[in-house]
Amino acid sequence: MKNKTNTTIFVSLFFLSFSIFGCGTSAPPGFPQIVPCEITIQKDGVPLPQVTVIFASESAKEWFASGETGASGVTKIHTSINSFSKTGVPEGTYKVTLNQIPQIKEEKSQQELFDMPPAEKAAYIAKREQAVKESRSFPLEFESHLTTPVSLEITKAKSKYEIDVSRWIKQ
Repeated sequence: MKNKTNTTIFVSLFFLSFSIFGCGTSAPPGFPQIVPCEITIQKDGVPLPQVTVIFASESAKEWFASGETGASGVTKIHTSINSFSKTGVPEGTYKVTLNQIPQIKEEKSQQELFDMPPAEKAAYIAKREQAVKESRSFPLEFESHLTTPVSLEITKAKSKYEIDVSRWIKQ
């Protein structure tokens, strides 16, 4: 009898927890319908890692869609609103911004910069800015939705897209 009582209590608590907490986090109000979207970023067919990809749209007032490529140059785009995020993006046409933060050798910490004499700090900052400029994968125009030449139309009929930036970057 004791086992039956324990089982009944367990099952009741189990179902009660689902009625109170639900089966998962539901999307907040204003979250759009989304479709799967995977982007590969390349230059001359070579995958570009650590590229931040952001989709900009006139209809995106409360949400944003973004991702960061891995070593293979691929990212799945996530749509986010507040702290809620889900893989996919709403159908539509987007301006796509691309930014790849260069890795700087001998990067100084904030404390090291604070402790440097002013002349040494100025020389380091100038050298760092030049290194960033020389190692930049994309021109600055790619970093703003107002100036980027990249745009994509996302549809539910297609889930994988490739962007080869070599058509815009001649080097």
